[in-house]
Amino acid sequence: MAAAAALPGDTTAPAGEYLVRTTVGTEAKKHLGAKVIKTAADAAAATHYLYRRAVERLDGIVTDKDGKPLAVIGGFKGALAQTSIYPSTLIGEAVPVPH
Repeated sequence: MAAAAALPGDTTAPAGEYLVRTTVGTEAKKHLGAKVIKTAADAAAATHYLYRRAVERLDGIVTDKDGKPLAVIGGFKGALAQTSIYPSTLIGEAVPVPH
């Protein structure tokens, strides 16, 4: 299989064979409820606006070394009591986040 063309701003992939390639399909800017995230309570405060629906949900928060939020990634939504989470998607979305 031929390598997919890189998108503008995409991180150049190192040489190798990959089973997964992800891209961010939609980007949206939202205000987080915390300026620093170092604890689970900070993460809960930062993302409280995301959890107003009756389904399980997982979002990852990418921070810098000081806990400053850089991006919310993932956005996995499931059913009332479960959601499927794909680590390769989280990593694929986290790697290109500018720091």
